Amino acid sequence: MTYIQFINASGLALQFVGAVVAASGVLLTKSTAGTLAGTYWDENPHLKAALLKQSHRTVAGLMFLAIGAALQFSAIVLDH
Repeated sequence: MTYIQFINASGLALQFVGAVVAASGVLLTKSTAGTLAGTYWDENPHLKAALLKQSHRTVAGLMFLAIGAALQFSAIVLDH
């Protein structure tokens, strides 16, 4: 395996990880969905934490996707 193939494969792996991390923020169990959709006096304390967690996972996933795409792009540039 050449270093260009290694860079390309690493980029692809990072993009896969990024997609999984980003998607994990929006996957809910029935129990969690019930807690988030429930009604509470004043405010739903669980909703804010869940939205922040979802946002953080999405940002982390997008960072992995961007780094993976940059690695694949650099492999293409280095190959030519």
